[in-house]
Amino acid sequence: MTIRLKFPHIPRIISARIISVSLWGLLISLISLNVRVYPKTVFALPTSLADHRALADYLWVHGSREAAKRELGIAQELYPDSADVLGTTTWEQEPARTDELIAYWKHIAVSRPDYRDAYVQLAALSYSRGELAAAKSYLDMARTLDPNGGSLTTLEEFIAKQLK
Repeated sequence: MTIRLKFPHIPRIISARIISVSLWGLLISLISLNVRVYPKTVFALPTSLADHRALADYLWVHGSREAAKRELGIAQELYPDSADVLGTTTWEQEPARTDELIAYWKHIAVSRPDYRDAYVQLAALSYSRGELAAAKSYLDMARTLDPNGGSLTTLEEFIAKQLK
């Protein structure tokens, strides 16, 4: 005697075509919402003085100093009546400020040679100026003071990538 199992029949209420069309509609609506909410992308051309300044700031921070200066020059040409274009940048004062900070932290390191954070700050400032050998030596001094310091690892990785 064989037992025959009967499985219940569940009818398809929603067809695959309806599901497919609704998923595509949802995807298209999300894309259109994204375009409407975020109209300015990285690739958008700057159309105002503030956009030119923001682009120049971005370029400066990411190391494209000449491109940032060119962008400010373009903004100055497009908006000659605005005295705000070149006058408010502190980029030209940045190296002097970095020199002041290095002198300050060197003084701290001399007065308190066991203060690890002074060497970490000196390493970070040297790295920002592109002086990788000095940054590595300051970082080595900080590592000797605190061999288990986890915060030093990130800076060591940055310097190691640049030295390769």
